[in-house]
Amino acid sequence: MNHIYFLLLLILVGCNKNTDPVDLCADTTKATFVPCSSVTSVTAATCIIQEVNIHDGNGNLWDKFAYHHDGTNYDKIDRYYNEDTSKPFPTTPTETITFTYYPNGLIYQVKLTSFLVPGNPSTMVLTHTYASSTLNIRYDVLKTDGSVELTWNNDELYVSSPKDSLYYFYGPVIANNDHRALFDFKGSNLIRKGRTSTDGACVAHDARWLFIKNYYDNFPNVLKNYAVRYPLSIGKVVYGTMAESYVEMSANNIIGQIDHNGQTEERAEYCWTFLKNGAQTYWVKKFQGLAPRQYTVTYTYDCE
Repeated sequence: MNHIYFLLLLILVGCNKNTDPVDLCADTTKATFVPCSSVTSVTAATCIIQEVNIHDGNGNLWDKFAYHHDGTNYDKIDRYYNEDTSKPFPTTPTETITFTYYPNGLIYQVKLTSFLVPGNPSTMVLTHTYASSTLNIRYDVLKTDGSVELTWNNDELYVSSPKDSLYYFYGPVIANNDHRALFDFKGSNLIRKGRTSTDGACVAHDARWLFIKNYYDNFPNVLKNYAVRYPLSIGKVVYGTMAESYVEMSANNIIGQIDHNGQTEERAEYCWTFLKNGAQTYWVKKFQGLAPRQYTVTYTYDCE
């Protein structure tokens, strides 16, 4: 009889070994991205952007940005682009973008004026307000007399020195647009961003979540300045996370990304070229998305 009790005890102990719950929100994505980067040294103390060009995978000029600097900040960009690429590339600006800043260097206001419709320019102003861990962006569409025709607001997470933590951003849910998000920071980098989805296995804050996983290099983040990364905001289809404002919160640069959409995984990979001076100050010289995002963004500086 004692042998039977002993056997039952062994069975119960064996069953208890596998009773720990599985954390479906844990970071379990494992991938390897070999950094694709190079560094060129310059002797100048400061490098100021003169021009930025975007070429597609066939080498065609897609976009051009001529930079202006007021001695402290980039205060204006003249943008040249075609909506119809069969037409000659424009010789006068298609759009002008002006920037103003808070004393601490964070972006305050962005004014975009488009000249796509001859004789009828359109203007929109983006005003940035930082409060606690939230960035509010107010969008004002202006009439030709400068009065406001249409306005709306958008809140985003903004943390100046993110800790290693999972941040929940309680954004509004409007119709089919759910602005809630999860931000997972480790080593001062946003390693994961979660978005709500019925396909998500992770359940938290009364929602299901899917994640985008980011992989980083060891170089200082060269996209902390709003005006510097502005050319990368042209079409999230091309650059994905690079277009997002929270990119400036991370310490390093994204070299790879895996997006879980619930059915398959989309993998993106990026290459960087940097300029660096003797004081270990870095600037972005070239940013390139590998297949399928084969666009190349090239920066030209006065220090080269």
